[in-house]
Amino acid sequence: DELGVPAGSYSCLEVTDTGSGMDATTQARIFDPFFTTKGQGEGTGLGLAIVHGIIHDHGGGIRVRSAPGQGTTFEIFLPLIAEKKASVASAPPAVPAPAGAGRRVLLVDDEEPVRRFVGVALRRVGFEVDTFADGASAARQFAGAPAGYAVAVLDLSMPVRTGIELIGDLRAIRRDLPVVLMSGDHDRYGHSAAEAPDFVRLAKPFSVEDFFTALRQALGENKNAPLG
Repeated sequence: DELGVPAGSYSCLEVTDTGSGMDATTQARIFDPFFTTKGQGEGTGLGLAIVHGIIHDHGGGIRVRSAPGQGTTFEIFLPLIAEKKASVASAPPAVPAPAGAGRRVLLVDDEEPVRRFVGVALRRVGFEVDTFADGASAARQFAGAPAGYAVAVLDLSMPVRTGIELIGDLRAIRRDLPVVLMSGDHDRYGHSAAEAPDFVRLAKPFSVEDFFTALRQALGENKNAPLG
């Protein structure tokens, strides 16, 4: 059905507002990571994407009803406990998740919503995550236990220390550290990427599936897989 969940017994939480509402075009994209109708610097477009991911992880679904000038209603359906195991098992992920159990990730991005979005994706498949808003703090943490990290997930455009510079800092401590480098500014990979040729590039905006593909490639689980 439109919820994409198997038949069964569900509880429903309904949330309604009296705002300006949304047209059909906007409704079709509200759960896309990084999609926002707000102005520059006012929103990241990650809130509903995170909500959608959490609900999906619990075997549920979410439906929206809205129209311009008529407010918005979200209906959240979650399977009852007796059927939760079967519901989750019947909906395998479109992209295999990396093996996370026992692995720690160094996550660095100066945007808190991005850290939250990526952190949720990592933790839901078993990774332990250390998150930082700046490269200097991350490098200090890494220096204390460099062998304890399976991979670093870094943003390219950060103040003080860019992602490329931070890769240099981390690789000076541990040369074989796998890295995923996220960026919405594709042209800035450029020739400077030659300073650290061994990272996996991940273009923003990206979906959870895109992120898992990049992460598995960095970890050597699918070295030849194309990135979205």
